[in-house]
Amino acid sequence: MISQKTFLLPILILFACSGKDKKINLVKNEWISSAPEIQYSILFFVSSDCPLCKSYMPEIQTIQDKMLVNKKWQVIIIEESENAEKFAAAHPKWNVKPDYKHQIAKLFQADVTPEVFVVDSASHILYRGAIDNYAIETGKHRAVADEHYLKDAIANIEAGITVKRNSTKAVGCYIE
Repeated sequence: MISQKTFLLPILILFACSGKDKKINLVKNEWISSAPEIQYSILFFVSSDCPLCKSYMPEIQTIQDKMLVNKKWQVIIIEESENAEKFAAAHPKWNVKPDYKHQIAKLFQADVTPEVFVVDSASHILYRGAIDNYAIETGKHRAVADEHYLKDAIANIEAGITVKRNSTKAVGCYIE
């Protein structure tokens, strides 16, 4: 079942992009929690039909478990396939939001799954891109990732410093 923690209000999209200061104003249709303790949201765009996404599920689970302890973070899994209900049932602790018509993907300009975004409570995109450097290109990957972009971004944010690498190219299955 889809998480009851999500909030649905009407959509208003404002993009204000100037260099590194990218902002998505999620004023309406806000399924991102507006609870005052939530300062950051991690949004994973996934598809249970994508082999690369399947290989990332343990990593996503690890990040989800870590963030559940830290009440200033929330993790939202945006499921791009028609199997969102089944996917949510398989991951009952996850906050799964279906995106059957790709409206959320269009809002964030997400191109592939898996792709991740870190957004602050002021709607600034602090990081977007790959989880790590495991995938080199579609169908080609390293034995083990040696650069952990998302973990580094989270560590920078937790340390109160600007995210050093705020964007990477995500590799995976195209969102169509």
